[in-house]
Amino acid sequence: MSHVHVFSSVESAFYVNSFVIETTRGLVLVDTQFLTSSAQQLRDTIRAHGKPLLAIVITHPHPDHFNGTAEIEREWPGLPIYATQATIDVIRATEADKRAAWTPVYGEDYPRQTVLPNTVVVPGQAVFVDDVELRIDDLGEGESADITVIHLPQSNQLIASDLLYHRVHPWLAEGRTKQWLNQIEIVRSRYTTATAVFAGHGEAAELDALAQQAEYLTNFRNYVRNGVADLTRPTPEEKSAIAAKVLQRYPNYPLQMLVEMNIDGVAKELAAEVASAR
Repeated sequence: MSHVHVFSSVESAFYVNSFVIETTRGLVLVDTQFLTSSAQQLRDTIRAHGKPLLAIVITHPHPDHFNGTAEIEREWPGLPIYATQATIDVIRATEADKRAAWTPVYGEDYPRQTVLPNTVVVPGQAVFVDDVELRIDDLGEGESADITVIHLPQSNQLIASDLLYHRVHPWLAEGRTKQWLNQIEIVRSRYTTATAVFAGHGEAAELDALAQQAEYLTNFRNYVRNGVADLTRPTPEEKSAIAAKVLQRYPNYPLQMLVEMNIDGVAKELAAEVASAR
């Protein structure tokens, strides 16, 4: 049976998780970290297992999940790097802009090179690495422009990636919380007996953590809906008041810097929902 090891970055690197799945003869890495320093620490963690890295899987096209691929691939060249075509396309289209935006913040620690996944997986495909099966479940647009979860049938574990921020403030700035809520319901009904759910940010949990994630998204939508007079133009005062409510409701969650950043995206989403209902 496979065993999943979790590597977590520091909060300044978005408290993001990578997953090292142990097979009988090797390892599979899911997601590769955000900063070069984090990827190097992940590399050292992989080395310490004393088994060869056999494959990489990228769950979605956010740089905190794919940026470290170059660092990992430098140590283990020629590996299959799996992702959906949608994820590959979005990485290709956005990685330069992401580098331009984040390099002034992180300097030399932001990777200079992006290595694209080289092996396309289709929705529902089973990937076999050594004696472990990984079933790729592509959920489409949600937290990011494409999001996949990975089911490990032999252990009945679920790598939820960024479908789940477990007791961590999530990234909502892309304004797809309604799709995200729908995806949570799909996953909860599809994997009712999952023995563990591994979050993209935060600690591993049981399946009911997805209900907690849905509650957070619903509360955030309501705070914005009720706290902004004109959803097309939230004011600084409105955003500060909403952020205060969120932080009061979830006072100990990491990534507090995301809360106010998320309000514009959710307001825009809600404004579009109102317009489409007319």
